[in-house]
Amino acid sequence: MNECAGCGRYTMNPEGPAEASILIVGDAPSQYDIKDGKLWTGDFGDLLRAELRRQGIIYKNCRVTNMWLHPKSKECEFETYHVDGVLYEMADRPVMLLLGADTVKYLTGYGVSEVSGLRVDTLPHREGRLIPKTTGEVYALFSPAIVLHEKLGEVRWGLQSIARQINGN
Repeated sequence: MNECAGCGRYTMNPEGPAEASILIVGDAPSQYDIKDGKLWTGDFGDLLRAELRRQGIIYKNCRVTNMWLHPKSKECEFETYHVDGVLYEMADRPVMLLLGADTVKYLTGYGVSEVSGLRVDTLPHREGRLIPKTTGEVYALFSPAIVLHEKLGEVRWGLQSIARQINGN
């Protein structure tokens, strides 16, 4: 972990193989992630790994990061201290999964409920879209945290749809 140049909070570095073909980008690390020093810990991490595995995607073979490198904070300027690192991770990546409402909206201009389970890099351009031109296929998905609202089906359906598209089925 490092310290954020904007606010001094501990940040969570991207994890997983730097050369991984799949990048998973969440909204922000949870307090449990910070405490454990790893991304996607606890119940939501277990759920994410299990649902990815159901679709033949192995979590440990993916690169994982967040839009915010620490829990969201009004005292920290997101666009000054966090965006460049995410854009760097996205460049030249063959496949990217965007997880969560804030991440999907910020990077694509679409609401997650509009595009969950879809390939978003092929959709009409929306204002504010920041997906690098060198990025390959980009898919959007509800965050696994949505299961708090009893919507596991949304996550499962979205990942099934994404896996079919990645595998050309």
